[in-house]
Amino acid sequence: MSRVRSTVLHGVVWFAVFAALFIGAANQADSRDVAGPDVMDHRPHADGSPVALIEAHGCWTGTGPEGVIPGHVVVTREDAVAATYGGDHLTDMALEQVFDGADHGLTVHAFCR
Repeated sequence: MSRVRSTVLHGVVWFAVFAALFIGAANQADSRDVAGPDVMDHRPHADGSPVALIEAHGCWTGTGPEGVIPGHVVVTREDAVAATYGGDHLTDMALEQVFDGADHGLTVHAFCR
């Protein structure tokens, strides 16, 4: 694959990741408005919060580091109250949900190395 095609493909992929994360966050905010405020809104750096996990594991929420394929992910499962830092299985599910439109009941917060 040529360097130009690779660079363009990389940019398109990370734009899609960023857009999906933004849409997922917007949908999550809408569902919380109905049920009341989320505790993590008041303590965004609390243990188990997406922000704390993203910072602890050096994850990204927009365009990722060039040439890096995600090996981990920060997600919240639809039946969970706290975010999870997951490995291969959850990363595969998150990528399927973000790029293929699969519904695995995840809110994808970030991808990680």
